[in-house]
Amino acid sequence: MVVSLPLALVLERLIAAAPLPSFYEDVRRALGPILTLLAWWGVAVAVPVDVFAVLLHRSLWAKAAVTERDPAALRWKRFETLMITASVAQVPGLVAVVLSTLGAGLLPVVVCVAISSLGAAALAFCLRR
Repeated sequence: MVVSLPLALVLERLIAAAPLPSFYEDVRRALGPILTLLAWWGVAVAVPVDVFAVLLHRSLWAKAAVTERDPAALRWKRFETLMITASVAQVPGLVAVVLSTLGAGLLPVVVCVAISSLGAAALAFCLRR
């Protein structure tokens, strides 16, 4: 869960290093500046999305803890809540990886992926409590 975005970025970088048709590089060069700016906006959005994911996790978990009495069902609800909210936390990082594929600069993409991964790790920490 926490390593999925960094692995996706590494895989994307390996594919980008492969010899590709020239029009692909032309498109990446043309779109690069605007997509890099969008990736920096993704960095700005990633922190509030992570905070939202943690608050959503607490809310969903509190509701599940009140409604479920069966321990096995409660464990499943805990896992389900974590998967849903971790997906929310990783959306900005996933968008950044796609922007990287289309030509965005690497620095904002790496920062956004790191923030999104830390958000998913924070959710795993919430699960332990």
